[in-house]
Amino acid sequence: LYKDKVIKNYPDSKYAKYLLNPDYFKELEADHANAEKKYSEAFFSFKTFDYKNAKQLAGEALALKPDSNLLPKARFIEMVSEGSSQDRAQFTASLDRYISTYPKAPTKEYAVQIRDLLKTEALNDYQQMIAKGYINENIINDELKRTENKAADEFEGKFSYDENIF
Repeated sequence: LYKDKVIKNYPDSKYAKYLLNPDYFKELEADHANAEKKYSEAFFSFKTFDYKNAKQLAGEALALKPDSNLLPKARFIEMVSEGSSQDRAQFTASLDRYISTYPKAPTKEYAVQIRDLLKTEALNDYQQMIAKGYINENIINDELKRTENKAADEFEGKFSYDENIF
C-alpha cells in the first residue's frame, strides 16, 4: 500500500525510483563515478590546452547530471574551452550567462575577471592565465584529491572524516 502511494504521489523521488528499481542507488553511484572520471579527463585536457577535447569531455560529464559541486566547474571548463574558438563578443556573452547562472560558484570570480579583461581588451590571450595556473586550483574537484589518498585509508575512501559534513 505504502509502496504504491510513494510511487504514485512522488514518482520523481529517489525513494520511488528505488522501489521501482532496487539497483537504483548502485546505478546512481556508478553514474556519479563516471561523471567524476569524465570531469577529471576534461580538467587534464583543459590544463594541457586541448580545448576541443576538454569541451567534449566536460559536456559528457554534464550529460551525466553531476552533483551540484561538480556542475559549475564542468560548465566553466566547457564554456572557457568553447570561448577559445569564439570572438570576444560571443565569449563575453557566455561569461555573462555563466556568472548569472552560477553566482556562488568557486569559478565565478575567474569568469568575472576574464570577462572584465575581455571588455577592456587588456587580455589578448586568456590562455596565458591558464598557462600560469591562474585558474586551475579552483576548478579541480576536491573529491578527486581525496581519492588519491584512498589506498592509505582503511575504508578505501568510502567514508568521510569531515566532522562538519552535516
